[in-house]
Amino acid sequence: MKKRMLKKQKGTIKASLRPVEHKLENIQQTADETGRILEKYRGTQDLFYTEYRDLKAHSEKRYLNGMIRMRDNTLRDMEYLSTAKEKDDSVNLAIQYLGYRLQEMEAFLEDNGVEIITAQPGDSFDPVRHKVIEAEVTDREEENEKIRKVYTEGYLYMDKVLKKINVKVSRYERKPYGEEG
Repeated sequence: MKKRMLKKQKGTIKASLRPVEHKLENIQQTADETGRILEKYRGTQDLFYTEYRDLKAHSEKRYLNGMIRMRDNTLRDMEYLSTAKEKDDSVNLAIQYLGYRLQEMEAFLEDNGVEIITAQPGDSFDPVRHKVIEAEVTDREEENEKIRKVYTEGYLYMDKVLKKINVKVSRYERKPYGEEG
């Protein structure tokens, strides 16, 4: 009889635990689903921040590139006016005014993390920083890939090249057999 009563109580306990176990399974499924949703949310959030950062960097770069073009054009204008055959006070005043504007642009670029970079004739050519505008053939091997002339300055922003330095370089070409001196 005791055994029968124990079996009955055991069955009653199991029956009363079934809804609890079912609820625990539902809670576990809900927790798993919540975890998946949170993971998706984090992925979406990461994607949003990445796109936002890229868009912001692109906007800054476009704005800075515009300022760089203005600076380069101002330099060309100053050079043009400086080489004018007939200079009067208005030309000299224009050159002075452009000089002030140039200083303001350079200060703006510097304040925004842009570094003006340059090269010198005789420096080695660096394809990361230099853009070949013109090449000059040389028969001297030691002058191969050396800068001969610098046309424009370049710009760095956050250690990345925004605009390369325009240069003329020498390219070594061996003289054909029989033409060697």
